[in-house]
Amino acid sequence: MKNLKLGLLSLVFLILLTSCKQSPINNPKKEAYEIEREKLINRLSFQKELKDKVKFGIVVPPENLNPFYAKDESSKIITGILYQQLFTIRESHNSEEYNYLLADSLSISEDGKNYVLKLKDNIFWHDGSRITVDDVIFSIDYTYNNNDTTYLDSFYVDGEEIDFKKISDDTVELNLSKPSYTLKYALEKLKVVPQKTFEKSPKKFTFKDKNFLIGSGPYVYKDKIKDEYFKVDEYNFEAFKEYFDGKSNIEKLSIRVVAHYSSPRYDMLDYNIQGGYILGSDSSAFVNDFYNIETIESGQVASLLFKMNNKTVSSPKMRKAISNLINVNSIASNFGDNTNVSRANSVFGHDNMYKSENNLINDMSIENAVEYIKSVQRKDDNFSIRLGFVLDPGEIQEKFAVYLQENLIAKGINLELVPLYEEEYVEELKDPNSDLFDICLFIYDSDKDPDYFKNFFKTDGIFNYSGYKNKDLDFLWEKARESSNLETRVKLYGEIQDTILRDKPIYPLLYLNRVLATDDRLTNVEEAMPSSYSFFTNLNRLKINEFKASDKALKKYDIKESDLKDEPRYDNVNIYNENAQPKKITKPEGAKELK
Repeated sequence: MKNLKLGLLSLVFLILLTSCKQSPINNPKKEAYEIEREKLINRLSFQKELKDKVKFGIVVPPENLNPFYAKDESSKIITGILYQQLFTIRESHNSEEYNYLLADSLSISEDGKNYVLKLKDNIFWHDGSRITVDDVIFSIDYTYNNNDTTYLDSFYVDGEEIDFKKISDDTVELNLSKPSYTLKYALEKLKVVPQKTFEKSPKKFTFKDKNFLIGSGPYVYKDKIKDEYFKVDEYNFEAFKEYFDGKSNIEKLSIRVVAHYSSPRYDMLDYNIQGGYILGSDSSAFVNDFYNIETIESGQVASLLFKMNNKTVSSPKMRKAISNLINVNSIASNFGDNTNVSRANSVFGHDNMYKSENNLINDMSIENAVEYIKSVQRKDDNFSIRLGFVLDPGEIQEKFAVYLQENLIAKGINLELVPLYEEEYVEELKDPNSDLFDICLFIYDSDKDPDYFKNFFKTDGIFNYSGYKNKDLDFLWEKARESSNLETRVKLYGEIQDTILRDKPIYPLLYLNRVLATDDRLTNVEEAMPSSYSFFTNLNRLKINEFKASDKALKKYDIKESDLKDEPRYDNVNIYNENAQPKKITKPEGAKELK
């Protein structure tokens, strides 16, 4: 009997061993071979020869192509392609390097009151006319004559306009009433426009207004077409022959509005387009496809915003307690992975050279935070923290809301969710006196200019949605901007950040980098300089290196014509269908208004 049992056990063991040997999990060479074969079949099936044209994807049609009013992402991308910058500034080890584009040089006086800007002498508008400093002066004047542009008060110094002195057609002197060592960042962002065109332009125009689309970038707008197969719009551009840095290596450029409203991921995976900005959470989908992923260190700051005028969160101790209960690592995966998401340690953007390297160790333990909130809750039966969010199942706002509610309820703390249509949410967010919710997830753009962030934290700041007031801090912003000494500026801006972190009108959570995916047939990527807008700073330097499978590869993977696929993988989401397409939830007509 004993020998029989041993025999049966041996037989079972042999069967298990045999099945394990046959399992693909335990045959990594075969598995790798099949993966590589599938990748090559996909490439041969779906990649079409590029020839002289490259396509990039955007997720929604641009709303306004007037660069002074371009606020949505698609409009910023298009205007970034149409209008080249004067220069870009790259920070490295607490020093800055200038990459001159339309400008030839910029000099700043030691007292910070005098800037001299010189343009290159071979720069032209798309209609062939020369770009002069008159266009630069007009562009800055445009922000003075229209106080609602995206530049806000960037070109004001202590509330006063800049005085211009034209030296020649290519040189202008900017004289300031008070020192400013940060005006260079405003000049970096400035999109210079042709005076003769914009003297007559409306505040809002789109592609149908072609007469206003005379830019200075490497590509000239040609026309708009409807892709009849995918039922989406495409905007076509051609290389600008007179571009100062040389005509583009790729003759034609198209920008396609992809059907999926949140990411061009699926169009890229079917090789319908060759590039686009993707969500951080999309990155893993490209592991087995022929795309390169570029992480650009500029993007956004995800934070928790407190409505400080609301009684529930008016106490600094309450704001501190709520902040300390958020496990940042638990929410990070909703925004991407460690290639594009990192812990925020300041309210300043991660690409800002004045950003403090604060170590955000909680100065209130989780246990003490929970006990404090519960003690307030015990004194008031109606106590509840209200979190406002955009009603959009599966999207970041709703994921964050559900996470925070589950987290706090598990600790015995009342958190009420306030779901809102996007337009309602934006309206309530912008009103610092709104009492509809106490806290919300607030994501704002990063910026190199430290003065940009005063818009969120000065008493009269245009983005001061929290209702934060601190007169001492208001004074510090001006003092920092006027300081001629770099070390002093760093110290003052550090003090500003420390004060905000202490008072917590906004509590920084995560830095979100931009992620750019590009077809690996696009080469010279590093020289083209990946950009957070316009895809690349030097689009003209991109090149195409067509792919052709070698006979050796076809033989190795035993690929025949019959193996190639006829149907794309993702047409169900790439072809626009109003009834089937994922889209944002919008407030229906006749819906009840908020009180």
